[in-house]
Amino acid sequence: MNHKFTKLQRHPLWLGLTLLAALAPAYTQAADAGTSTGTFLDPTPSCPPATCSGIGTNSFSWGEAESSGDTVGSLSFAGSSFAPGSGETFKLGTLTYHNGTTRLGTEVSSVGIDIALNFNDVPENNFTYHERLSINTTPNSTGDPVADADFVWFTTGNFPYTFNVAEEATASVDIMAKLAPAGDQLQLISLTNPTEGGSVGVIPEPETYALFLAGLGLMGAVISRRNKKA
Repeated sequence: MNHKFTKLQRHPLWLGLTLLAALAPAYTQAADAGTSTGTFLDPTPSCPPATCSGIGTNSFSWGEAESSGDTVGSLSFAGSSFAPGSGETFKLGTLTYHNGTTRLGTEVSSVGIDIALNFNDVPENNFTYHERLSINTTPNSTGDPVADADFVWFTTGNFPYTFNVAEEATASVDIMAKLAPAGDQLQLISLTNPTEGGSVGVIPEPETYALFLAGLGLMGAVISRRNKKA
């Protein structure tokens, strides 16, 4: 069979590009396409003496309600499907926080979270990202839902963002991440799309945070003195 080539097809550059295209592996996103799941574990303090439920699942709650009708604090993680291109940021999952009313001494200050990444076509690349969430439960004493907001943040590495949730609100936020070139490492990038009642903040500098805690202590002392006078 005789093949006829156009003038362009006979050009050496065209032939070279054609050969390179044939030899080069086709790029797809399949290697990085997969799903994530989350599991809460290892609270601090442990339970007991703290009160909690949902360890080993994707929904964790803690504390005892102050009174009948009150709800306790809770966290849940909803996994996500992802297929990022090389170096692209993607949604790792969604974190939901409920700011409940918890009796002092029954709460937790932090909880671990394992986020498993399972890849569709390359299961040998599956891995689990180990993180920890610090939980700052504020006293609901000002009457201002925003001032009485709880906030949580990831403690591993230098991730600078907090997720703040107003008093008695339930809010969600998306966790954005990036896969490292090695493929078995994860970098948290940002928190985005907070729902009503939630907001994204920045972890205070150590000096600012110390002043914040001192202010809470002073406020508590003032409230205590007023109660005694009453």
